[in-house]
Order: sequence, then structure tokens, then C-alpha cells
Amino acid sequence: MGVRILSGEAGACLYDSVTDWAFGPLFASEEQAEAFCAWHREHYAEDVRQLTDAELQARYRACLAALAVTCPRCGAATTLEREGKQWVYAGHDAPGGAYCRMSGEEDWSKVGS
Repeated sequence: MGVRILSGEAGACLYDSVTDWAFGPLFASEEQAEAFCAWHREHYAEDVRQLTDAELQARYRACLAALAVTCPRCGAATTLEREGKQWVYAGHDAPGGAYCRMSGEEDWSKVGS
């Protein structure tokens, strides 16, 4: 029981599995919703279900800002995503149309906090 993610073609949202009540922003994807939940758990002690709408909105904006980065490999704007216990660069289209994804042998260092 707790916070769950409901996703579909239009995006994803959080919902309380106890009350079956959706809340918070519409995320672009299930992965973005998962990244927000992981980021929130790392930075705040309280459950996101306990936040006011204004508090949740402020934390969502802070999360988006914290996870927005520039790829050190190709220079493209991308985001961080959770992989295991660390934050890694999300796969993305690099300048020139190639697909860029940092591999395990490259620098996976955490950016931001």
C-alpha cells in the first residue's frame, strides 16, 4: 500500500493505493514519475501524499531542475534517471541525430543533487 504510478499513452500520474485517489502533476512518462519518487525519497522524509498541492508543485519543479543536465559525452540536454542505487544520464538523441547513452565503462558520475 502506498504511492503507485498509473501510466498510459498520455503520460503517467501518481495515485494513493489506499484511497484510489490520483494526485500531483501529469508526468511525461512512467520513468519520469519513478525518477520523481526516487528523488523525493532521497531529499525529503515525508510521504508525497501528505503534501499540499503547492508543496508538491514546488518539489516537482525542484526535481525537474535537479534532473535536467547536459550530457558530458555529446553536449545535448538530457535528464538523469535512476538505475539501481545511482543516477545516470538518460539515453537521448545527440546532435547530428545519433543516439547517445553512457555505457557502464564511461563516467557515470552523479550530476546535481
